[in-house]
Amino acid sequence: MATARLGGLLQLLLPLLKLMFWWRGRKDPRYRLRWHERLAKQVIPERYRGAVVVHCASVGEVLASLGLIEALLTKADAPPVIVTCMTPTGSALIQQRLAERVYHCYLPLDTPTAVGRFLQRVQPSAIWLMETEVWPSLIQRATEQQIPCLLLNARMSEKSAAGYRKARFLLGSVWQQLAWVAAQDQASAERLQGLGVKPERLTVCGQLKFDIELSNEAQQQAQAWQQQIAGRFVWVAASVHPGEFDAMITAHQQLLKQQPTALLIMVPRHPEQFPVVAELLARSGLVWQQRSQAEQMGTDSQVFLGDSMGEMLLWLQLAEVAFVGGSLIERGGHNPLEAVVCDSAVISGRSVYNFAEVYQNLQTAGGAQLLADSTELGEILCHWQQAPEQYQQQVLQARHVLNQHLGATERVLNGAMKYSSQKPTEQ
Repeated sequence: MATARLGGLLQLLLPLLKLMFWWRGRKDPRYRLRWHERLAKQVIPERYRGAVVVHCASVGEVLASLGLIEALLTKADAPPVIVTCMTPTGSALIQQRLAERVYHCYLPLDTPTAVGRFLQRVQPSAIWLMETEVWPSLIQRATEQQIPCLLLNARMSEKSAAGYRKARFLLGSVWQQLAWVAAQDQASAERLQGLGVKPERLTVCGQLKFDIELSNEAQQQAQAWQQQIAGRFVWVAASVHPGEFDAMITAHQQLLKQQPTALLIMVPRHPEQFPVVAELLARSGLVWQQRSQAEQMGTDSQVFLGDSMGEMLLWLQLAEVAFVGGSLIERGGHNPLEAVVCDSAVISGRSVYNFAEVYQNLQTAGGAQLLADSTELGEILCHWQQAPEQYQQQVLQARHVLNQHLGATERVLNGAMKYSSQKPTEQ
């Protein structure tokens, strides 16, 4: 009943949802396109009927899921695969990395009409929702049609769990309807169970993000860029947000006083922030370039603005040190493991609740440095530039932690295939 109320409310709010996407299109016009997919009115090729639908919210979930999707596609009896998301940046990455091997579209808005139309056109064999993508109407309708819905690589912070508890009257029995949940860690599993996931349908499988691999293509691309920066101390400000931009610039200016050839690669988390950072850099007095207008880094450049999508692993391979953003502000931080796999030493602020267990493992092993505030950032960069053996030791410790946690992809895939082949039991 609660799910029906929520679905009905969203149906009534559909004009406002359209207005919201139009408003977001001020900064990214792609939000104003492909509206037929938001309502599931597109033509879906017949060969994808009965597909496994893998839903990733945006870029972060897509990156975490690529290994799982690749493993699914290489199975001898692989079903057709549909990969969905909600954002233009996620969509661009899916098309770039998976191309013609899957069918891609936006997941329709969670209204009864759009969800019903999508399920009727696809008739999926299973729906795999990544991390925290719980869609009440979709799960309700799919369960009624005996289509198993799985929550994979599930992450549940205490803050998110508290929010879901407050919305219990709207979500209803959605947690009980999940056929299987693969949790990232024990803490997430306990919170999910507290929300209503049945313990017999809940397994701790580890984090897919630990299974990051650098492709030969990615390594070769980095080698070409490394020739341009040979001998320079390079650090990346990765996935930084408003409230952190000025701190990155200030820290780099402090570093330049000690090491004039140092290079900062600054990568904002969201594309709409690219021009904001460009304006800050233009006023900073620093010599800077931007990726959208340069195919190589000038020898006199002090800052390189990574205003592109899907190239984070490239920038991290070039850097000795990576500051992982969303952590000096109350955003909960971002995934540090991409930096670890690229052998960049990890620095972060203390707001890391989105990846609390990962950071705990790294800190315990001496594989990450957390800062109390932004003033420490310039200090540690200056210190490490003069004592590289210290951050190199941190890199080794972090790599050891990464190696200890490999294997989540295989565990999640085996479980997902098992449950995807079964009809969900009666509620």
